[in-house]
Amino acid sequence: MFLVVDQRCSTQFSNLIPYYHQVTSISTYILNICIFTLCLYQLLVYKPSIGILQKIGEYSDGIFLVHAFFLNFFTVSIFPRFSIFPTSLNFYIILFTVMLTMSYFTVKLMLSNCFTTYMITGKLKPDQHST
Repeated sequence: MFLVVDQRCSTQFSNLIPYYHQVTSISTYILNICIFTLCLYQLLVYKPSIGILQKIGEYSDGIFLVHAFFLNFFTVSIFPRFSIFPTSLNFYIILFTVMLTMSYFTVKLMLSNCFTTYMITGKLKPDQHST
């Protein structure tokens, strides 16, 4: 923060604080550890009650399997036609949204077939346990 203030206001606050760069490095590491711990806590303890998040979690293996197709298709064929390039932030927001939506519905469609259900989940549908 002091570096930003120094650059904008032409001050020398960062030179007045002893060991300024070491303090900023250590505080950055402590902040990163706190954020990591909070995220780990949220992953292990928090269980989302939102249905779509639970479905995305259930379909995550299938989404992983099909997302590469959509990634290549959109980044090579579709996005350049609309002047959407990786140098803009819009590219990543649109890519994430489109990839998640397309992959989710593709996996949902794939789960209606017994063979692709077995490929994605490793289990047969309950009504297909024949003897």
